[in-house]
Amino acid sequence: MAVTACLLIGLPLAAWLFSRRLEASRPHVAGGFGPPAGAADRWLIERYELSALRRYAVRQAVTSGRALDDPVERAAACDLAAAVLNGQIKVGTGIRLGLRVQLAEATVLIGAGAFIMAWGRSPAGIAPGLLGGWYAIRGVRGMRMVHGSAERALRRNPQPAAAD
Repeated sequence: MAVTACLLIGLPLAAWLFSRRLEASRPHVAGGFGPPAGAADRWLIERYELSALRRYAVRQAVTSGRALDDPVERAAACDLAAAVLNGQIKVGTGIRLGLRVQLAEATVLIGAGAFIMAWGRSPAGIAPGLLGGWYAIRGVRGMRMVHGSAERALRRNPQPAAAD
């Protein structure tokens, strides 16, 4: 009875305290441009005063090496790619972490498939092996895409020549 009463009172109280702490640590809106998500966002707000959607487009162009149509976004992508290549700002760390997790999942699935086929002598191990192979292909392709993305973004978003 006492344990039930403690759970009925303590669990909602703990959730309420936890949610108050999360609300206090939420980033504040930076001058009406939406909350900055990281160093690249703060850099883009300071230099170009881009809205959240435009900052997202610039970050995506730099992390995937795409070209942009808007001249302001193109200039921002070029400058951000140069800053990434100089080591001033890091972009795409979450993407790299996700791809490493995907490669680890691929390794586990391939190992599980091999174990099922060897120890259990069952053809059912083909399914996790094939799924692991698919994850490995996607992970390696993603890592290759992210690896040279800043250089590709710099090449694909050229700065207009300065008039003298």
